[in-house]
Amino acid sequence: MNSPIELLSPDAFSAALNDRVDQYPFESTRFWRLINTGRCPPEMLTRYSINLVAGALRFCATLAHLIETAPNDKARLVLLRNLMEEEGIALKSTRGLVVNTSARHPELAIRFANACGADNTEITSQHRTRPNTESPIAAINRDYSWLESIAYLLVGQELRFSSTSAKIMEALAKQGYSQYDLAFFFVHNEADCRHGQEALDLVIENATTPALQQAALDAASAGSAAWFEGHGGTLNRRHKPGTISQPL
Repeated sequence: MNSPIELLSPDAFSAALNDRVDQYPFESTRFWRLINTGRCPPEMLTRYSINLVAGALRFCATLAHLIETAPNDKARLVLLRNLMEEEGIALKSTRGLVVNTSARHPELAIRFANACGADNTEITSQHRTRPNTESPIAAINRDYSWLESIAYLLVGQELRFSSTSAKIMEALAKQGYSQYDLAFFFVHNEADCRHGQEALDLVIENATTPALQQAALDAASAGSAAWFEGHGGTLNRRHKPGTISQPL
């Protein structure tokens, strides 16, 4: 895709990034239609829950890689705060770093998977890396720059999940799932909005040329498209293959 002729202002670039994410509405996915009407087959929901666990584990590993390769200290700090929250680590003024393993997002995903009928043996066997399967980090290294990776994963997907987790939580609560079962969606309703906005700011600050802005826009669109397709949405146009999503 051709680059913009001129560098977009921060406000215009932010609006363009949000437009790229919003072009794939969650309400148009098969998964949403099924859970919103209470017609989602139990085996599909179980499979989705197991994939959430795998996605949460991959997300932590990928964040660590993005921190290690960040171009400056500010970016590293922003991403480190994100990773700490994912891993259940909090900074307490009187105690230092406090680790709450039960608050780790992968653990919350396992809790939901258990509520969907998956046992821990099944969860473990499903999210192990298969032989000859390229790791998500390797795929990101191959396909995307650091800036594009942030736009793809944190803007195109994490920011999107913040706006949909509340909908998923409400729909599943009507089907009898408890607040305890749905804690994964509860924490992401607030946390992903904050982390996604911080990532959006990182992209705006680091995309300093028209070409970099266009690359970030394309990556955010590809990330959102992969997330949309992974939830049963039908794409109407080709997009760059995704490296991380949460497929059904």
